Amino acid sequence: MGKRKSRKLKPATKKKIKLETTFDCPFCNHKDSVECELDNKEKKYRYGSASCWVCKEGYSTRINALTEPIDL
Repeated sequence: MGKRKSRKLKPATKKKIKLETTFDCPFCNHKDSVECELDNKEKKYRYGSASCWVCKEGYSTRINALTEPIDL
């Protein structure tokens, strides 16, 4: 007599979470006014910048391959 065939479960699919790229400004408190841009094109010097289009405040820093817009 043979064994019953077990049903194989499909592997669970990972849902990729899409993070926001616009945030509230910590200086002027406007909603969704800060936009973050990551410049990953350069190999040696990678920069990320966040700037508010209402109060014109800005911030830039060096980033690595694992940096996300929320990290700025």
